[in-house]
Amino acid sequence: MRVDAFEWDESNVVKNILSHNAYPDEIEETFYNRTKLRKTAQDRYLLYGVTKAGRHLFVVFLLKKKAHQNVVRVISARDRTKKENSYYLKK
Repeated sequence: MRVDAFEWDESNVVKNILSHNAYPDEIEETFYNRTKLRKTAQDRYLLYGVTKAGRHLFVVFLLKKKAHQNVVRVISARDRTKKENSYYLKK
């Protein structure tokens, strides 16, 4: 999936920092490293990714098309669970 830009909602930024110690720059890194994606029935995407520092994150986001660009709007990001890690490691 090509990502051209990120759109951040201030309340989601604060929630991710306070609840999960996940900062926007770190979350954005996961989109450019080895990832696995799933699409939900509600048109949300689930990303299983890794930061440059090796932190394993689970990210929920929306994908918007704006002026021929793919814009990601992150809803939530947190450390992956053991079950999510197992899914990520499966081929």
